[in-house]
Amino acid sequence: MRLTVVGCSGSVVSSHSPASCYLLQSAGHRPIIMDIGNGSMGGLQDLVDPSDCDLVLSHLHPDHVADISSLIVWRRYSHKSTDTSATVLGPSTFLEKVGEWFADDYGTRHDLTDTFDFRPWDLAASQSLNGFTFRAFRADHPGEAYCMRVTEDSTGATFCFSGDTGPANGIRTASAGVDVFLCEATWTTQPHLPEHMHMTGTLAGEFATDNKVGRLLLTHVSPWTDKEAVLAEALAATTVPVELVTPRAVYEW
Repeated sequence: MRLTVVGCSGSVVSSHSPASCYLLQSAGHRPIIMDIGNGSMGGLQDLVDPSDCDLVLSHLHPDHVADISSLIVWRRYSHKSTDTSATVLGPSTFLEKVGEWFADDYGTRHDLTDTFDFRPWDLAASQSLNGFTFRAFRADHPGEAYCMRVTEDSTGATFCFSGDTGPANGIRTASAGVDVFLCEATWTTQPHLPEHMHMTGTLAGEFATDNKVGRLLLTHVSPWTDKEAVLAEALAATTVPVELVTPRAVYEW
């Protein structure tokens, strides 16, 4: 299993990173773009031909999906475009919401079925894509949002992507015992943080310990948050190996 960080800034693009976007790959299979937030299409072009990728989406907030419009343009009009639709696993409203964003006229919806083979997340069953088996769990976050537990079919390696979530049963189940836990840690611990939104460095560390994960990767830190303080919180809350991800970082296991 290979994970490449394309963008890791939380909530908005930062001066050093696009918003949330990751490339997930299993040898011999098409790459998977995991979220495609603001600014990520630039970095993706350095790594892959975006036309040759499928997608999984945790939720449809702009910092996780805004560059889907750029991907549509790339797939339809670039000289590298292909007639093969991209498979998309994501929230049930994907075609409706993105179709409205891409429409020419207010109140209409653009038809995207020629570009995307869309499959909504199924909480009751696993779903296979490009050498991986995905299980989706509801996240504790506004709107229709999901955490993902991923198993590589050829090796049995396991991975959890938290998406955006507060501390809840979904992320606890999704991350239990995984080899690598990619966890958003948007904030440092402080009074009066909004509920049902995000994790802190402390919460990420505590979940890593409680769920006996092999490695904790912190991501989605907001540009106005002290990244080193987030890391220090996580390190104080766990004995699991921890690091902050950065754009273009690559992890294999």
